Amino acid sequence: MTAQHWSQSLSVSMDEHYEHSFSMLGLIGFSALTYLASLVANIMFATGTSLLGIKNFQFPTDASILYEFDSKLAPSKFVMYLWVLIFAYQLAWIVYGMTTIFRKSSSDYLYKYPPVMHWLVYINFSISNLLYIFSLFCWSHGLFIFASVYSFLTVIGLYVSASVSLFKLSDYQREMYYTEKSKDVWLIRLLVQNGIFLYATWSFVVFLLMLNLCLVSSFGVSKETAHIVVFTVLLIKLIVYFIVELFFGYNYAKFLFTPWLIMAVFLLDTLINQTVHHNMNLIEQVSPFKMQHLNNGFSFTRLDLNSFVDYIVTVFYLFFFYEMIILLRFTNYL
Repeated sequence: MTAQHWSQSLSVSMDEHYEHSFSMLGLIGFSALTYLASLVANIMFATGTSLLGIKNFQFPTDASILYEFDSKLAPSKFVMYLWVLIFAYQLAWIVYGMTTIFRKSSSDYLYKYPPVMHWLVYINFSISNLLYIFSLFCWSHGLFIFASVYSFLTVIGLYVSASVSLFKLSDYQREMYYTEKSKDVWLIRLLVQNGIFLYATWSFVVFLLMLNLCLVSSFGVSKETAHIVVFTVLLIKLIVYFIVELFFGYNYAKFLFTPWLIMAVFLLDTLINQTVHHNMNLIEQVSPFKMQHLNNGFSFTRLDLNSFVDYIVTVFYLFFFYEMIILLRFTNYL
């Protein structure tokens, strides 16, 4: 349909009577409530407070259970503050979604048509928030198997939510350009899609942390073996994500940047922690007397197997990220 036809359709539809969808309005409100619930649960988990004084709903102080087992994968507490950015980003796109209630498109209220803010986006996001709360509750009570399952389901739900948004925007973005909704196209790309993918990527990191604790505490796997297993899962995920985005979903996902940034922060933090942890172990294992007789070629940066795996995964990540940047450059998006 040409731009002239879209303009005619727009002028005709201005006189039509628009009706709200109470089911969609309820779903938008429910998504906001589940967001607030997950935010409260995350604050409780971080501070060790209880819900209305109920002891069974009290989380460990300072999320100490993450560091109780001396996990080789425990991120620095500074990195855990990424949750502030994540929840702020979710708030931004939720507020944008609420603004579409009061705005109109060419044929209906903007939250109804075009259906780029599809009901599946909201319902999967809501379910993911509830699953995240369940995973935190299980994590705080040492139920690491259930916590791992719930956190994995959280990741799946968020990826489904973001994927629906990608496909729907691709279907209707031309119509939105013709009807002077180009700003909404970019707001959906930058806020909704990047926001949900930000949440999904960090939720996958949380899944890795829970899986690591599950292997160590529930199945008796050594910390070194658990670390290798977890980073093997991460490597597989990076390869699959790169293949899907580059060869199957490039036209849909070419404006996504938050997954790469979050993964970069996590890998960098892990490498730093592994290097410091390994060097401290070397210092503790060598007596002061032996330290005086070490030759000049001794290096505290000698790699162990865990650090080697970390570096391999990081190299793959950097390669994938470089290829995406080159592809964007050649397609004139950078």
